[in-house]
Parts: sequence; structure tokens; C-alpha cells
Amino acid sequence: GTGLLENHTVIEGNEGLLFYAEFRPELYELIVEHAWNKICDGGRKPDSRIVWEILKLKEICDGPGGMALVRKGTAAAASEKIRLDYSFYVGKYEVTFTEYDRYCDATGAVKPDDNSWGRGDRPVINVKWSDAVGYANWLSRKEGLEEAYVADKDAIGGFRLKNIPEKLNGYRLLTSMEWDYAAYGGPGNRASLHSGSDDLKQVSWYKDNSGGRTQSVGQLSPNLLDIYDMSGNVSEWVNDTDDYESCYYHGNSWYHSLRNNHISFRSVKPPQTKQNTIGFRIARSKMKDPWEE
Repeated sequence: GTGLLENHTVIEGNEGLLFYAEFRPELYELIVEHAWNKICDGGRKPDSRIVWEILKLKEICDGPGGMALVRKGTAAAASEKIRLDYSFYVGKYEVTFTEYDRYCDATGAVKPDDNSWGRGDRPVINVKWSDAVGYANWLSRKEGLEEAYVADKDAIGGFRLKNIPEKLNGYRLLTSMEWDYAAYGGPGNRASLHSGSDDLKQVSWYKDNSGGRTQSVGQLSPNLLDIYDMSGNVSEWVNDTDDYESCYYHGNSWYHSLRNNHISFRSVKPPQTKQNTIGFRIARSKMKDPWEE
């Protein structure tokens, strides 16, 4: 099994292998690479506890920074179950002004107004749907990934996904189903009133505690997947569109009251809308690994 001893980790299994290393990602990478090559030499299929532990560490090492892994499965929602047949990564935090301003500096895009509330670690606001798509494509290029979106003058917002989400490895917006699935806590969760708690004050910046503005991301409690602010701070653009030339956004914001704050909240706006209650977070599909069926 895997056990933590202060700042060290011990991994041992039926093969008699033992690894002992400081709790640092760069050392995990060396351990995982060595162990994976040894155990899978000759194409042998993983079949033991040690390999399972290594796969979990490999997943941690391979995952993009600042993102939570959302495993495929079935999540309990308020009135139904949500099933996803693929895993994906989602940003632990809403995209911040610091991150978005970096994109603007690199591409020449216009920096959005912060309503004089401050930039930094506050979630970016006053961005239209295509601004969020532009950021996602830029981040994909920056990390050497294929862009998830392609320009299409006939598509709502001027962009469309190149393929179904699970076939794309570039950064993108969440789909509506992915957003709900992650907000409710993924597989094996207990459906709660808000994302991470039945007590809104623990997980959300909303009308009663926000001071009438956004707050820095990640200050309140996360949900079961270690994702923050899905029940408040800003609503978030998602990938889905409707039949009336509008784009969906999910979640409540600093402006919403307790009465109207629930995970299933969603609405639509024209894609060119910019307002101080809407931002976004990014996602990436998890590509299947060689050992997966």
C-alpha cells in the first residue's frame, strides 16, 4: 500500500519492490518511470497492487498543473444521476486575471475591465464566450497541444470544437454535463445543496458575504474533488449553446442570493455578452492510457 511518513512515501507490493523517496513530484516522476519500465517490460499487463499504486502516481505526475482529475462514472445529482464514460481534468480554480492578463500580453488581446475591484487572483470577468475560447486555444498552443477549437463563422460564438470532447486533448470549456458532474463531486459522491457543502457560507462567495464584488479564488472550502468556487464568486461560461444563438453559463456568482443559489443553476446569454458576474474555468479530456481497455 501507500503510506505517508512525514515528508516521505513508502510504496511496496507483492513483487517485493520497495520505493522510498521524499514527497516531491520530480522524484515521483523518476520512481514511476523506473518502476513502470521494469514491471511492464515485455508488454506484461499490470496485475498487482504495486502496479496500481504506480498507476495512481503516474496519473498524478502526468496530470496538468492546477487541475483536478474527474474520474468517469456516475454522480448523484439533486434529482437524477449523471453518468460520464470518460475522465477529464478541470481547473481547480476559475481562470484569474493574472492568468488571463498573461494571455493578453502574449497575444495582444485587450485586457478586460476589473470594475476597479482589483486583478491578481480574482477571477477574470467581463469576458465574452469567444474570449474564453481564445484563452483555451492559446494555452493549448503554449503547452504544445492541439487546439480544441476551430474558427467557424456559422457557429454560435464563431468557434466550434474540432471533435467530441473525449477525443480532444487540448484545453477547452467544460460541457454542461461535465460541469454538473464535477460540481456535484464526481463518482461516489453524496449530493449536496451546494458544491461541496450544504452550508453555502463554507463554499461560496454570494450576496450575503461577497461585499458586492468578486473575491480571490480558492479561499473557501473546495468540493469533494478539490475544486473551488463552483457555487459562487462568478458564473462560468461552458461549451454548450442553445437553439437561439446563445451560450450557456453555469453556477451562481457574488451577486446571487442564498435563495437562488443551487448547483443546477444555469442560464444563457448571447456569446458577445461581457458582464461582471461571468468568468470561466478550463478543462481537458484525459486520454486513455495503454493499460486501459
